[in-house]
Amino acid sequence: MGDHPTGGNCRTCNLLDMQITGRRAAFEAMLQERGVYKKLGVERSTVSSWKIRLKSGESISEDKMKEMLLRYGYSIVQEEVWEVSTISESPSPQKAQS
Repeated sequence: MGDHPTGGNCRTCNLLDMQITGRRAAFEAMLQERGVYKKLGVERSTVSSWKIRLKSGESISEDKMKEMLLRYGYSIVQEEVWEVSTISESPSPQKAQS
């Protein structure tokens, strides 16, 4: 199967080729990697702080998570897609009073 010497069934490759839905889920998965602080170029205490904040339900900015994920080597498979729904026009305050 494919160009992989083991036919694409090696455990490491399956982990490396995994897709994760959601920025926070990807960030949490990245933080579980051994030695992540080295690859990100941040202090070990910074990674520890992020883990504590996430575990306690606090947030980390979307921009910071994206920056760190990209720095680690993650890539965005599909950018967020937004759709604008048409909202039915509500009566203006002047019309409502008459």
